Amino acid sequence: ATWADGKPSSGAYPIPQPVKLDLEKAKEYLKAAGMSDGFSTTFSFNVGQASTAEPMAALVKESLAKIGIKVDIQKLP
Repeated sequence: ATWADGKPSSGAYPIPQPVKLDLEKAKEYLKAAGMSDGFSTTFSFNVGQASTAEPMAALVKESLAKIGIKVDIQKLP
C-alpha cells in the first residue's frame, strides 16, 4: 500500500488502505518464476486457532485460486 505523501490521511481507525489488486501482474510474476500454470501449496493451522485461522485460510485459498495457485488447507491437532 502506498499513500501519495507517504502517510495515511488521518490517525482515525480504521485507516483505509490504498491497496491495488492486480491479478494480471501477479500472473506475470508467476510466469517469470517459471510457474505460469500455477502450483499447489499447503496452508496449515492449529485446530486451537480455528476460530480465526479457518476463515482466513478460506480467504487465502479463494484469493490465490484467482491466479492459479491451489491451496490445500490442513487442520493440525
